[in-house]
Amino acid sequence: MASTQRLVSKKSLSNFSSKNLFVLKFLVGLSVSIIAQQVCAVELQKQVIVPLGVEYDTNPDMSGAIRYPVWRYTVAPRLVLNIDDGSNNWLVDGSILLQRHSNDDVVLKHREDPSLILGWKRAFEFNTFSVNANYSEASSRLTEFKTTGIVTAEGTTRTKSIDGNWLHAFSDKLMLSVAGLHDDISYSGVALTDYTASTISPTLTYSLNEKVDPFVQLRYSHYNPDDVLIDSSNLVAAIVGVNVKATDSFNWGIRAGLNDVSGAESRTFWTGGVTGDYTTTNTRTIVELARTIGAAGIGGYLESDNLKVGWAYDISQVNRAGVDLAWHKSKAADKYEARQFGGWYEHDLNKHWLARLSVIHRESQFVGGADAAANIVGVTAVFNSLNF
Repeated sequence: MASTQRLVSKKSLSNFSSKNLFVLKFLVGLSVSIIAQQVCAVELQKQVIVPLGVEYDTNPDMSGAIRYPVWRYTVAPRLVLNIDDGSNNWLVDGSILLQRHSNDDVVLKHREDPSLILGWKRAFEFNTFSVNANYSEASSRLTEFKTTGIVTAEGTTRTKSIDGNWLHAFSDKLMLSVAGLHDDISYSGVALTDYTASTISPTLTYSLNEKVDPFVQLRYSHYNPDDVLIDSSNLVAAIVGVNVKATDSFNWGIRAGLNDVSGAESRTFWTGGVTGDYTTTNTRTIVELARTIGAAGIGGYLESDNLKVGWAYDISQVNRAGVDLAWHKSKAADKYEARQFGGWYEHDLNKHWLARLSVIHRESQFVGGADAAANIVGVTAVFNSLNF
C-alpha cells in the first residue's frame, strides 16, 4: 500500500501535461455551471471510487521473441455525480488514471490519462431523449488490443465523442429508437491513423408478447481518415433479430444481416450474433458470439469474429468469484487471432473497501508471424463511497 500511495506524489502530478489539465478544468467548470443552475429542486447522488492496484505482467509487449517482465502500479480516482429532478437526469463522470511501471526496457510509458463523460437524459410521455459527450485518453497498446487483437507500440489514444439516442413508443407494442454517434479518434507516439467516424442507426421493435421482441435495424456509418493515402469509406447494414425472455432466469437473442462497405476495399458480407444470459440466486452466466465490424486505427473498417463468456458466483454476501474468456479473430488479410482467459476473486473488507485478486493469460497468433503469450497477476484495493 505504501508503494502505491507514493505514486500519487507531487512529481507525478507535475508531469501531468498542461493541455490535459486545461481540458479537464474547462469540462469540469462547464459541468459545475450546469449543475448550479439546476440545484434548487433536484436529487443529487455522489460517488467516489478509488482503485489502487499492482500487477505483474510477464510480457506486456506481447513479443514472440524477447520478454521483459514488468511490475505496474495504478491509482485511478473517479468521481460520479448523478442529478435527477424527475424529468431530467444529468451525469458527470470524471476520472484520472495514474500509472507507473518498473522496467524501462518495455514499450510501456508512465501514464496520466484523464476521462470525462457529461450526460443528459430527458423523459417525456411517449419519448425519451439522451445525449452524452466524452473525452478520454488511454494507452493505444490497450485500446487497439481490445479493438483489433494487436499490441502496437505504446502511445496515446485520444477519443472525443458525442452520442445521442431518441426513443419513441407508438403503442404498448411498437417502439422506435434512433441512435447517433460521432467519434474523433487521434493517436500520438504510435503509427496509427487518426480518423473520424459518424454513425446513425434506427431500430424498430415490435413486442409480440411479454417474452418475444423481434426487431429490424438499419445502420449507416462514414469513416474519414486523416491521411490522404487512405480512402474514406461508407458502411450500410441491415439487420433483423429477436430478443426472447425464455424464463425469469434465462434471456437469449439472435440477429443476422448484411454489411456493405464502399470505398477502396468495397465488399459485402454477413453479420450476426447470438447472446445468452442465465441468472440464478448465486450465479450469472453471459455468453456472446458475434461477427462485427467497426472502424480501427489500422485503417478502415475491420471485420472480426468474437466470443465472450463470463461467469460470476456469489460465494457469500462478502465474497465473489468468476471467470472470463475472450476470443478475437480478424478477417483481414493477416488473419491474426487473440485469446484471453482469466479468473478473479473479490472480498468486501468493510462498507467502503473491497479487495480483488485477478489472474489473466493472454495469447496472440499471426499468420506467418511469431506467436506470443503473457500472464498477468494483479491485486487491487477499491474504495467506494456513495453519497459521502
